[in-house]
Amino acid sequence: IHAGRVNGDKTSTTRAPALLTSAWTASDGGLGIVLTSIVNKSLPLSFDVDMSAYGLKNTGVIRRIDESGNHSFRTFEHAAVHLDLELPARGVWILEFTNQ
Repeated sequence: IHAGRVNGDKTSTTRAPALLTSAWTASDGGLGIVLTSIVNKSLPLSFDVDMSAYGLKNTGVIRRIDESGNHSFRTFEHAAVHLDLELPARGVWILEFTNQ
């Protein structure tokens, strides 16, 4: 980061998370989770999603949206869905959970 100092050091370092996330429920009742890597290496991810916390039933499908398009990812059949993923370096994925 370049800081506009008149005299002295003009750079600074900071710590930031390698992964940025966001989640929301859509008007159609689906759940969206965005995963964004801001580092130059792939990120192994492991997490659980509680479908009931978002008003979803125990069965449905997960789609992954990335720079190459919209892909069928997997189905789920339980209220707690466990995901093990490998997000590519500087990758952005949207995971879409629906009961369709």
